[in-house]
Amino acid sequence: MIKKTLVTVLLMACSLLLNAGTKIVELTGLGRPEAIFLDKTQFYITEGTSIYIYSQKDFKLLKKIGKSGEGPQEFSLNPNLGGLVLDVSTDELIVNSFNKLSWFSKDGTFKKEQKLPNPFILALQPFGKNLIGTSFNIGNERWR
Repeated sequence: MIKKTLVTVLLMACSLLLNAGTKIVELTGLGRPEAIFLDKTQFYITEGTSIYIYSQKDFKLLKKIGKSGEGPQEFSLNPNLGGLVLDVSTDELIVNSFNKLSWFSKDGTFKKEQKLPNPFILALQPFGKNLIGTSFNIGNERWR
């Protein structure tokens, strides 16, 4: 219940920042939301290995993608590193899950995935046609 309230408060704050006025809405389908990501027309809420795609115009649930697993359109989480990380800054939705990157269209259609060479790569961001990010190693090696 607390996380639902937090998501509602975040949406209200975003609405105020966008000069759209204040509107309180209840988002359907959520149990324990973890993070929210915004683009110009939609917002994306992560909950475990699921991603909920909502319209900013009417706050309607457009699509739910993802589930737990290792296959296409499935995500796994490292309990020590947190949840899914999304990049919505381009014309694609890029999902960084434990040991894998997945690309979707903004409407949630699966495009491709790529296994990561290091499962501890974090915070990947588009950089031209490439992605850059940070990683760390366990043990005596330096942080990168």
